This record gives sequence, structure tokens and C-alpha cells, in this order.
Amino acid sequence: EFDIKTYTIGLGTNGNALSPVAYNEDGSYRYGMRQVEIDEELLKAIADATGGQYFRATDNEKLEAIYDEINKLEKTEVEEFKYYKYEEKFRPWILLAGALLIVEWFLRNTLFRSFI
Repeated sequence: EFDIKTYTIGLGTNGNALSPVAYNEDGSYRYGMRQVEIDEELLKAIADATGGQYFRATDNEKLEAIYDEINKLEKTEVEEFKYYKYEEKFRPWILLAGALLIVEWFLRNTLFRSFI
């Protein structure tokens, strides 16, 4: 619906790999060798259905090269919104000015009243 491409990556090699198989009494994982098979057909189908590509990474260097290739393939304009929070600093000055006006009016009508 949103035309989002999905790039799928098969990680590791087929065969036996160290994998968590149970919990120890202290809550940590217990590891053991398990058979690992990557469902490449499913990963290829997902990539094809969304217009992406399937990649296979067997080590860290290959994975980094795949990420670099995907970055070269996908250039999307991102619209960025910036919001600013301004701190108003005029309020104390307005209150001071208002207080001075009230003092001025009070003094004019009492102490400094003209008798002319």
C-alpha cells in the first residue's frame, strides 16, 4: 500500500551453530549446537513481492558490504519538521513597567499633587 521496498538478508551459514537451547537456574541461557537452515526461498519471495532484493551474508565483512550496497540503492527524500520552544522573557519587564506606572499614578495623585 505504501510502496515500501524490503531488502532481506540471509545471515550466517547453513549447518550447525551455537544457539540458546534452555535457561540455567540463574536465568542465563544455556547454549548448544543446533541445525540451522536459512529459508532463502521465503526471503527471496518477500524481497520480490515488495520490489526489494535478497542478499546473503556469511560474515561481518560481507554484511557491511551489503549495507553499503543497500544505502546506494535506496535514496529517499525525508521531510523533516523542526519545532522550537521559545522561552518568553518579557513578562517580568511588563510587570515591572506596570508597577512603575501604578507608583507614578499614585505619587502624582498624592504626594506630588499640584495645587494650581
